[in-house]
Amino acid sequence: MAPPPLTGPAEAADLAKRDALRAAKASWHANERATLSAKHFVGDGDVGVRTTLRSSDLAPGANAIHVRNATDCEYVLESDVRVAKVFVEACARCVVTVRCAVVTEHLEAWGCDALTLRCEAPIATVQLDGMKDATVTYANRTFFGAVVHATCDGFLNLSLARGEGEGEGEGEGEGEPPVVVDLVAAEVRSRHWTPYDRVREVDADP
Repeated sequence: MAPPPLTGPAEAADLAKRDALRAAKASWHANERATLSAKHFVGDGDVGVRTTLRSSDLAPGANAIHVRNATDCEYVLESDVRVAKVFVEACARCVVTVRCAVVTEHLEAWGCDALTLRCEAPIATVQLDGMKDATVTYANRTFFGAVVHATCDGFLNLSLARGEGEGEGEGEGEGEPPVVVDLVAAEVRSRHWTPYDRVREVDADP
């Protein structure tokens, strides 16, 4: 006669669920480690420095640049760099100039105060979260798609230069007048009641 099972169906299902959760947690940690190892970090306590990043400066295997925890600094991501994404975190009064190829054309910034982003290469989407005042400039208006934001305070100052061949006569090449958006008011009037409010006033498409 076979011995009775150590657990019933309910207990077996609970054990299987626990095993699946442990496996999922281990997988998440492995993915997190892979994500961190794929980033090139810069900043981390810098004060008042100017740093130029070239492809030779990036860590082996890095496919993203993460600028974080810097104050009164300037970072230039040069044109020979190619990454999937750019992140800027917890910086105060910093300037980040993007000349590099960003495959996703996506830049994400959060927790910054008075950040200036200079887009000299295509960045279709700038995502701002938990920011206080931000300035975003585009060297060519065709590089711009949208700015999305959540839980921001202060103002967004955005400037778009004319694209090559656009405009004639007086003021050619100067681009459109800067647009100032009250980030708090923009979130309040969102039609879709989402945490993000597309900055419609400065969308490149009419």
